[in-house]
Amino acid sequence: RLLGSEMCLRDSVLTWQPTPIPVELASFEATASGSAAQLTWATASETNNAGFHIERRGPESDGFASMGFVEGHGTTTQPQRYRYRTRSLGPGRHVFRLRQVDLDGSETRSDTVSVRLRLAEAATMAVAPNPVQTRATATLRVRTEQSVTVALYDVLGRRVRTVPELALLHL
Repeated sequence: RLLGSEMCLRDSVLTWQPTPIPVELASFEATASGSAAQLTWATASETNNAGFHIERRGPESDGFASMGFVEGHGTTTQPQRYRYRTRSLGPGRHVFRLRQVDLDGSETRSDTVSVRLRLAEAATMAVAPNPVQTRATATLRVRTEQSVTVALYDVLGRRVRTVPELALLHL
């Protein structure tokens, strides 16, 4: 048995029947786009392709879950390009794969690709009374281990002081 074919030996006659490969995946990539991920993939050809379920495993989970569906082009020998943008995701490493579905319901899963999303927003807080007469203390908690820069600004928005970059650990 060969990939994509059937061979049969009967009465000393060898017959070979090619089995069509449903989808020839040419590329599959994931890139960070703000707090979301942009997935792009291309096929070299498609046979009876109903479409692709996009599956994700996030930093907080062990298994994959379907998060969307993109329709395929049925049967074509022409290269096709696909794109899917996720909703906003939390910081950390997100792993994606495609679950390609044929018109007859059979499925094939792609290899995985991953993207690491960083905390996109800067946290701000007001210190009062202003001006501060003594010390101000701030507590910062993060979901995942990451580097953080802390800066102090005056009421006019001028940077007064910057604390050297800190490596914060998830608590």
